[in-house]
Order: sequence, then C-alpha cells, then structure tokens
Amino acid sequence: ETADALDSLKIVKEQGGNVFGIVNVPGSAIARTTGQGLYTRAGIEVGVASTKAFTTQVVTFLIMALHLGKRRNLDYRRYREILSGLEKLPDAIEKILEKKSEIQKVANNFAHYKNFFFLGRGAELPIAMEGSLKLKEISYIHSEAYAGELKHGSIALIDHNFPTIMVNGKTSLYEKNISSVQEIKARDGQVIGVVASDDPKKDMYDAVMTFDSIQSDVDPILEVVILQLFSYFVALHLDREIDKPR
Repeated sequence: ETADALDSLKIVKEQGGNVFGIVNVPGSAIARTTGQGLYTRAGIEVGVASTKAFTTQVVTFLIMALHLGKRRNLDYRRYREILSGLEKLPDAIEKILEKKSEIQKVANNFAHYKNFFFLGRGAELPIAMEGSLKLKEISYIHSEAYAGELKHGSIALIDHNFPTIMVNGKTSLYEKNISSVQEIKARDGQVIGVVASDDPKKDMYDAVMTFDSIQSDVDPILEVVILQLFSYFVALHLDREIDKPR
C-alpha cells in the first residue's frame, strides 16, 4: 500500500468513481478507504518479496471473473470447469512442492548467468513478468519479460550466455511459443521451459520445470509458483539474503 496507490485511489473517489479494494490485510488503508471489496487472506508475508499475496490476488480476480461471467454470458460448462480447476489447486501446488528438488537443480545449473529473458503470451505474460520481477528482486540478476516474441533489439542479445525462460502451458498460443523457442535455439540460445508434465515437445528445451496441468485458465497459478521457487533457489545458490533483499 504505497503512497502512489493510495493517492490514485483518493483521486478516483474525488472524481466520484466507484472503488473496490482487493487487499490481504483486514483494516488496511485501502480497505478503510474503499469501504467495499474482498480480502485475499493470504496471511502475513514473511519476506519482503511478495509471493503468496500475488498468487491469491490472481485467484481472487479469477473468482470475480467467474461471478461476473455467470451473470452475463459465460458458458456454464466452462464456468464449472474453471471452478473445478480451482478446487484442485491445493493438491497441484503440493505436487510442485514435493518435486521442488527438480526446480532447484535447474536453478543451480543456471544461477551463474547474468541476464535472463522471460517470455509468455496471453494470460502467461503477467506470469513471466512476475517471474522476472522475483528473479531481480531476490537474486539481483538482470532480467526482462516480453510478450512471447523477441524482435529487433531484444533478439540481438540472444546467445548461449543469455538464457530464456518460456512459460508455455496448454493454451491456444502454444504453437506460437514453440516457434519462438525454435527462433531462440537457432541463435544458440538456451531455453528453460515451464510446461505441462505431458508436454509432447518438452525435449526441445534445454531444461524444463513441469506441472500437472489442470485447466488452461487455472494453470498460470501453478506456473507462477514454479517461477517463484526458481528465483528462490537461484538466490539461495548465490547466498543472497532472501527474506530481506536489498
């Protein structure tokens, strides 16, 4: 709840705008100012780098979208499919945590690089951005996030010493992401895939971090947990102060 967010909220209210707060802590400044909204109830963050707060916000927005969609024209079958997917999230996240050693192995192998690209399209773009932010925040490694494709100046930076993390779950943009991977590989770039466990093309990546796919609208939540763990293990390998980064 930084000053700029509170000032923006104040301006909207002064203009007569209707405001709705989505916050973690009951009784916080935004909760008091808006007077209406939802609590994510993620609990107190132990470290400076917010992880569970981000994840619960994504879930909250998805539930809101379902509620609004049900009142409008969302297909009921898709509504039930996404809702069922959300109910499966705890077990799916637990499975990721159970095989965290696989993520740690990838992190250790790539921790010595000084630059990273994070790529994602559609709903996976903000997941790539969160992964990039976390890597910078707790490991101090330079990273950038782009919307799936690398063009002009950015692709000129690709070589064997500039790895890319491609977030590529089971979406309608899957094949476009595969084309980007091929483009990077053609320039001797290394690509780490955040992909479904049963991805038929996972062998084309230099390394993979996998999740058991639930449903395309829910899978990004699993992808972000993987990227947060990746950043954590990179920072751990580099002996950074993870809970209180500079």
